[in-house]
Amino acid sequence: MADRERGIPNMLSARFRNGSMTKMFTGVAIGQLIQAGQVNPAAPVGSYLPDHPNRDVATKISIHHLLTHSGGTGDILPEYYERREQLRTIADYLALFGEREPRFEPGTRYEYSHYGFILLGAVIEAVSNPICGQITTFGHNGGGPGMSGDLSFWPNSGHIVAVLANKDWIATEVSGFICCHLPGTPT
Repeated sequence: MADRERGIPNMLSARFRNGSMTKMFTGVAIGQLIQAGQVNPAAPVGSYLPDHPNRDVATKISIHHLLTHSGGTGDILPEYYERREQLRTIADYLALFGEREPRFEPGTRYEYSHYGFILLGAVIEAVSNPICGQITTFGHNGGGPGMSGDLSFWPNSGHIVAVLANKDWIATEVSGFICCHLPGTPT
C-alpha cells in the first residue's frame, strides 16, 4: 500500500518522499568519481563549483568534509518546508542556501547536513557534465550472477535513482520510466 491509513494502493504513479535515502547513492556516485580520478576528496568545493556564492564554503570545505557531515554546511530545515514547492533543482537550493556561512570550522565536529549532500549532487553534475536531458549512469560492477546495479543521475533535478535488477530489458525499462517521471525532469 502506498498509504495504509487512507487505503491507497501502491501503483507506478505513486510518489513517495524518500528523504535522506538518496544520500547513500550520492556517496556511492562521488566514490566512483573519486575512484575514476575525476574528484579529489581533499579538494575544496570551489574546485568543482567555482561560482559557489560563499567564499568560505568554496575554499575551506572539502569533498571529504561533505561526505562525513563535518563541513559545517548545516541543515535546510525549516526553510525547506516553507519553500519546498519552489525547490526543484540543485540550482534552486544553491540560490536559497548558498550564501550562508559555515556553522563551524570544517573538520572540527560532526553535524548531519542535508545541504552538504545537495552540494555533492552539484559536484556530480559539474564533474559528469551531462548533456541536457541525458542520464549519467554509474555502474557498480557487482551483484550475483546475472545481476547488475546502476546509479542513474538525472541532470538539473538532483535525483539519483538506484537500479539493482537482473540484466534484462525490464530493468532498463523500469529505470528509464523512473528517471523520466521524476519531478523536475524534462518531458
